[in-house]
Amino acid sequence: MKRKHIFWIGLVAVLIAVATVYGAMTNSASQITQHPNFITSGSAYLNPLYKFANEVEGILEGTTALPGQMRSVVTYTDDQTISASQTGWIIVCDGNEAGAGGTPANVIFSLPTAATGLTFTFVDANATANDDLYIKAASGDTINAGTAAQYVACKTDSGGQTITLQAIDDTRWVTVAYGGTWVADNEPD
Repeated sequence: MKRKHIFWIGLVAVLIAVATVYGAMTNSASQITQHPNFITSGSAYLNPLYKFANEVEGILEGTTALPGQMRSVVTYTDDQTISASQTGWIIVCDGNEAGAGGTPANVIFSLPTAATGLTFTFVDANATANDDLYIKAASGDTINAGTAAQYVACKTDSGGQTITLQAIDDTRWVTVAYGGTWVADNEPD
C-alpha cells in the first residue's frame, strides 16, 4: 500500500514539473534560460533542462522538426534503381544532361518489387524539353492497375511536378498524391 502512495505522489510531482516547464516554455523558453538564477553550464542537473528548453523552443517556433518528422531527400540526374530501404524518401530528378553529346535525355527510376506499405515521393524538378522522368514498376508489378512493368511518366516541361506512389500489396503500386501531369506509358519515347 505504501509503495502505491509513493508512486502516485512521485507521478503527480513529475506531471506538475512537466506542466510548469511546458507552461513557462510556451511563453518563451528564452526567458527561462536567460533568467539570472538559471545555470547554463557547470551543472550536471540543469544542463539537460537547458537543452530540453532550447529544443522545445525550436519546435514551438517551427525551426526544429519533431523527431521522426524529417524525410530524406535525394537528387539524381541519371537513371536509378530505387531500393526498398529508401521508403518514405523524396526522390528528386534534376534532369539528365549526360545524354549523347550533352543533350537532354530521359531519366528512368526503377521501383523495387512492391511490398505493402513502401512509399516514395518523386519530384521532377527539371523543365527541359525531351528530359522526361519515367518511373518503372518491377517485373510483375503494376502502377495504377496498368500492365506489368509499365511506366508512369511526367512529360510536361515544367519543374516541380510530384507524384507519391505506395505499394498496396506485393504487386500493385497506386498513386496516393500527385501534382502536375503524370501519364501511364508502356516505354520511354
